[in-house]
Amino acid sequence: ARAAEDARRGLLDAVDAIAAADGPAGRQRAALTFWDAVVDLADSIVFRLMFNSLRAAYEPAIEPLAPLLDSEVSNVDGYRAIAGTILDGDADAAAAAADDLLRPATEALVHFLEDFDDTHEGETR
Repeated sequence: ARAAEDARRGLLDAVDAIAAADGPAGRQRAALTFWDAVVDLADSIVFRLMFNSLRAAYEPAIEPLAPLLDSEVSNVDGYRAIAGTILDGDADAAAAAADDLLRPATEALVHFLEDFDDTHEGETR
């Protein structure tokens, strides 16, 4: 019970850290802590392994991607909504809140990568 309460507090603290973080890269790092807390609350080894792999790939790219993804991590209300629905135990609402938060930045990243690929088509890498 104590571990679950610590995980719940960690989720709320992570939202506060996003709100207090300085600059786009700082907010990105704070958002990783938020998602880490979400995975802790899920208590799933599969989610932990997936998140750890995603984090390992993402962390080296935080600085260059931060401006592109800043609209997501600046949306503190979106993170609060996800946290609230998770803590209420409402999986459907949590999924919808996460989609609302993540979809715009995900689409921006996909468009950026498509544009990058189109710009560099035919180049050897």
